[in-house]
Amino acid sequence: MTDKVDTAALLAATDLVALIDSYVPLKKAGAEFEACCPFHGEDTPSFKVNPAKGFYHCFGCGAHGDAIGFLMQFKGLSFLDAVAELGGAERSAVPPRSLPVPAREKERAPWVPIVPAPADAGDLPAAHLVRGRPVARWEYRDADGRLIGAVYRFVRSDGGKEVLPVCYARNENTGVTEWRWMAFPEPRPLYGLDRLAAKPDATVLLVEGEKCADAGHEELPELVTVSWPGGGKAVSKVDWAPLAGRKVITWADLDEPGDQAMQAARERLRSIDCKLWDMKLPPVGSKPKGWDIADAVMDGLKGKELAEFVRVNARSAVPRLTTEQAEQVAMASLSRGTPAKPEAQNKRSNTPLLVDVTEWLDQSTPMEWVIDGLIQRGCLYAMTAITNHGKTAVGLLMAMCVAAGKRFAEREILPGKVMILCGENPDGFRTRMVATMQHLGIDREEIAGLITVLPQALPLASAVQQILEEARRSAGDYSLVMVDTSIAFYSGDDEDDNLQARTHAWHLRALSELPGHPAIVAMTHPTKSADKESLLPRGGGAFLNEIDTNLTVWSEGETAVLHWHRKKRGPDFDPIPFEFHGKTIEEHGRNVPTVVAAHITEQREGELRHKRQQSEDRLLYEMLHQPTAGYRAWAEHCQMSGTSAVHRVMQRLKDDKLVMKYRGAMVLTEAGKKEAQRIT
Repeated sequence: MTDKVDTAALLAATDLVALIDSYVPLKKAGAEFEACCPFHGEDTPSFKVNPAKGFYHCFGCGAHGDAIGFLMQFKGLSFLDAVAELGGAERSAVPPRSLPVPAREKERAPWVPIVPAPADAGDLPAAHLVRGRPVARWEYRDADGRLIGAVYRFVRSDGGKEVLPVCYARNENTGVTEWRWMAFPEPRPLYGLDRLAAKPDATVLLVEGEKCADAGHEELPELVTVSWPGGGKAVSKVDWAPLAGRKVITWADLDEPGDQAMQAARERLRSIDCKLWDMKLPPVGSKPKGWDIADAVMDGLKGKELAEFVRVNARSAVPRLTTEQAEQVAMASLSRGTPAKPEAQNKRSNTPLLVDVTEWLDQSTPMEWVIDGLIQRGCLYAMTAITNHGKTAVGLLMAMCVAAGKRFAEREILPGKVMILCGENPDGFRTRMVATMQHLGIDREEIAGLITVLPQALPLASAVQQILEEARRSAGDYSLVMVDTSIAFYSGDDEDDNLQARTHAWHLRALSELPGHPAIVAMTHPTKSADKESLLPRGGGAFLNEIDTNLTVWSEGETAVLHWHRKKRGPDFDPIPFEFHGKTIEEHGRNVPTVVAAHITEQREGELRHKRQQSEDRLLYEMLHQPTAGYRAWAEHCQMSGTSAVHRVMQRLKDDKLVMKYRGAMVLTEAGKKEAQRIT
């Protein structure tokens, strides 16, 4: 007769995690451990082991028990043999039942999802038997608005989160139907199918997580924001077909898993001909790990500001190269005729390196100007300006003049082909190009074959060789390459990294290998907190050292000045003034406003400066005598076109430290009061 076994003591002495891990590899998840359930077929872990409570539980099939129960269920042992396996008693003389180890086959699960749920399915579960009430719940619906199921979010005792799906299902053995805690059937539905169906022509914003999808839905009504169930590891299990052929902007979580998940999603979307754009996110470390659109909204980035953030940072997405691949392409692109760099010279040359000075002097070539005294063939220029200061408008005017053979700023030009890399906002750039053509009186036929465009953002390291090869297949020499903007074609991950910035400058200069040895003008953003006297391109000293000239554009209201700062190769030139003109372009039956730049004389610049000063004087006068009137009243008394005009004048006064913000309102500083009293 077998002695009575103290199972409580036996279980207390058993390391449940070590026992189960010896049969089913476990992964730590907070205070618990998890794995795909060994008792039913699944691809995402719903099998949990809680060492503190001494039991395992599967939220998919309901399997539950302690160490003894696990051995009985997993190995087909009797109670006594399971106890003996744990060292609690002698083995039974009766051989264990010959039961096979359960296989992870979907056929073992008797519950089959019913999608969509029938109208009489009843209410979704209000709580979970173990996890209690959820902190959030998201309902999945199909294109017709019918309920598919839901995803619940729970907070564990250790503070971690757990996300569990619910489906309406039928038990194939008994015929019973009910809501079950189980994954959606594959391929799994997107979250937001009803929103997609309601806006078939809208741009789609793809985010990770239902919470993020709801944040985008609330704040960006012009877009359709969707997500998918199961997180980053479930990308391959999703039905992406509803997005086929649509324009999709992807916004990844700001961490490595989020980036990898969205890369995997983009690969799926490319296969169904989606027009892909990717959000350029803040640098790693500038925001908390995992920062997403929901966090952006919590940070106060809402409504129009969030829409502007998306517009500015969405860039055409291209497949990414590994670091090794990017370096190989970069070296290949630099191997033909570009300035020799130590890193690229690893082989002994078959021709002599040293030449006599007289021979070298005979090899000199005359300086050739694309724009007289301003842009020289074969040189690399940065055109640096703060956002909205007009660098794109000025640069586009320059490019169109070169292509059409028209004088630029009263300077002679060398006509030739122009290549434009517009990766920051191709659609907006197209509108500006049409407006600039109208302003200059250029027909499409005049520039046919003279301008080639790369209308997407991509790492230049991965594309420069292909660009050169494609350009060499067509006739004609290039005079100018314009890059809008430099960062849209950056191949690294840190714009301020000296080594990466230097390499990026090499990639830009490699474009001078195009037929005709053109000049390259790259639009660049300035360093942080830049002002008129410190317009230097980002990238540190390494990037500045690699370029030939740093051109700058500085705007004051409706005018701007093109000049140079800190670095200049070639003769000096005086500041060149421009005036901005608003234009309206009809596109697909809609009027789209835009801006073009026009060169003006010094006399016209003086007239505009005088007019601008008069507006400033009027506003200072009104603020002195009616300090609480507000923008609308000030606009009326100053005879300005509206509050937006007051805002522009106020910004100039603020830059001059004549006004400041105090308790939510703009007031005169002491210097501003003295200036206003002088005016009166």
